[in-house]
Amino acid sequence: SKPRNIKSNFNQDQSVTISWDAPESANSPNVCYYSLQKRNSQTGFTNLANVNELSYTIKKEELQSVEIIRIEALNDN
Repeated sequence: SKPRNIKSNFNQDQSVTISWDAPESANSPNVCYYSLQKRNSQTGFTNLANVNELSYTIKKEELQSVEIIRIEALNDN
């Protein structure tokens, strides 16, 4: 399953906080962590962070080269 209810909030320091809800896990294994990836036109998708929480703040400096953010829920399998 995919993370649900993804939201972004722009902060006063010009960073962006992305938050989400855990996937519905009726028939899926427990989520171990979330992988956030960023895409830009020169490098394609690259890893931004792996987190255990349901939110992540992208600093102002990191945002300059970001076109798209992708979030995946992952387990150890």
